Amino acid sequence: VKVQGKHKKQSGGHGQYGDVWIEFEPNPEQEELVFAENVFGGAVPKNFFPAVEKGLQESVKKGVLAGFPVVNLKATLVDGSYHDVDSSEMAFKIAANLAFKAGMTQANPILLEPIARWKFTYPTISRATSWATSTSAADVSWASTQMSRDLSSTAKFLRPRSSIMLPTLSR
Repeated sequence: VKVQGKHKKQSGGHGQYGDVWIEFEPNPEQEELVFAENVFGGAVPKNFFPAVEKGLQESVKKGVLAGFPVVNLKATLVDGSYHDVDSSEMAFKIAANLAFKAGMTQANPILLEPIARWKFTYPTISRATSWATSTSAADVSWASTQMSRDLSSTAKFLRPRSSIMLPTLSR
């Protein structure tokens, strides 16, 4: 997705101006944001590149979906413009944030489920119930060990937090 982020504010006197074009693409190799620049001809002066990167770094921490961070993203600064008097680091940080919001909206991101590591001990009598409750396509791994002294078992698994349902045991 290639988007523009333009911050322009004039309020009598020294204004603010920052304009960036950024290409966003998935980056499955690295969870953290990868920032690159591919600007030709001085459309954006090199001294503003760190401000653009910082604006993007701050943006990915909050994301656009429910305030969760964005992962596996590459952002390449490809174009933009500046004003000799009104351009500043703050203006380019804001422009990068605006581009991030526009780009993520167009990219249709998805919300990843957090994974929980669970361990619980239960009476062996209810093993079938526990096994059925805790195994599903959502499980990432499963391990069960028998404890002979008190006739109980311990289950360990990774699973999306939203799907955890521990069995109710009756006595």
